Amino acid sequence: MSRLNIKKHKYILIFIAAFVLISAGADIYYYGRMVAAKQDALVEGDIYMSDFKVFWTASHNMFLNITDHPEKQYPVYDKNEPFYHFRYSPFTAFILIPFGMIPLMSVSLAMWTIMSNAVFLWALLFLAKRFRDDFGIQGKFMPVICWVMFIGTLRFYLMNISIGQTDVFAAALLVLFLAAYVKGKEIICGVLIALLLQFKPSFAPILLYFLLTGKWRLVLGAVISFPVLLFLPALALGPARTVALLGDWREMLNMSVTSQLLNYKNQSITYGVGTLLLKLNSVKNAISVGNLFIMLGGLFTLNSYVELIGFGKRGKRRDHKEYKYFEVSLLVMISLLFSPISWVATFIALIIPLGMIVCFAVKNEERKVMCGALLAFFVLSILNTDLTKFIPLVNTWRFISIAFGTLLLAFAAVVAYQKKHPCSS
Repeated sequence: MSRLNIKKHKYILIFIAAFVLISAGADIYYYGRMVAAKQDALVEGDIYMSDFKVFWTASHNMFLNITDHPEKQYPVYDKNEPFYHFRYSPFTAFILIPFGMIPLMSVSLAMWTIMSNAVFLWALLFLAKRFRDDFGIQGKFMPVICWVMFIGTLRFYLMNISIGQTDVFAAALLVLFLAAYVKGKEIICGVLIALLLQFKPSFAPILLYFLLTGKWRLVLGAVISFPVLLFLPALALGPARTVALLGDWREMLNMSVTSQLLNYKNQSITYGVGTLLLKLNSVKNAISVGNLFIMLGGLFTLNSYVELIGFGKRGKRRDHKEYKYFEVSLLVMISLLFSPISWVATFIALIIPLGMIVCFAVKNEERKVMCGALLAFFVLSILNTDLTKFIPLVNTWRFISIAFGTLLLAFAAVVAYQKKHPCSS
């Protein structure tokens, strides 16, 4: 790269360097915590305190099911494990086989972590560039967009690194979906949603929104792609064993979701409202927890979709290219807020609305609401972490602080778009 190009891009290069340093530090720290030492009386190379152990075990057993004797079967789904069990589709275990082929989980974890770092850095840079180009933002603001997205989701990124989760890749798929959606490539959007649903079924209601808005090709692309992906393992396992695995997956989902609805780490608005209602004996005795949460989540989601559709129709807002960014941002936040279960790591997908709000703030002189929402979200998102453990009583609170922060982001997004594209435009 020439000296001129280095000078031109020095601030983005500084961001990349800072990202690499922060990620490397986090990788080393969390890897050391997860890899079991010999004195822990575990198998050498084993790992603990990690969701990645679940992924490795499932993909390793999938690999053995393909390569070992046909009469032997290795369990992909452990129905006896109450929490640390594989709850994703057989397709997910199938595509993770390259990690399952590595004999030592600790080595596989290192490869997984490095790939997570690279994918998230790509998502930040790619998304910032799309925002810059499509919002007409000056190049000097691109590092600002990157920093806000990164700092705003840093807790969730570190959570992904610390437990070896898949939410980084879910966020990357949503970024690709957004890019395809803005360009009107609906079939590709449907395929990307189908991929996302293989390991994050909580985003499935998005298809209802696109059905209501007449995006038939998008919905059709997802409806066709989803079963094709589900049965892809049949190429190696055969149809019968694949169907059996699909049955196991369905059984695991029923068990897993039901058992975790009242987990205090759940950050869903549905969880917050549901737990309050369950304090009433009349509600507690009349309906099961699962049915209550499904009903509440469905009502909240459907109402939000109706409001979003109405917002888009007023003033022909949907004719604006920027509206697609707004639309996808709101859909991401609605999915996170009203799913029956929303774990902390999943909120890493907020890089999309965070970047959009920054772009509106940069181009709008009246940015107090947007900046205030960003600051409030960051403060609420870091509660119950090492950053707040020195504040008396704070880390003993158990409430849906991240969800409240996300609600503020949604409010700021609506205000920002209203200011930029009022109904009279």
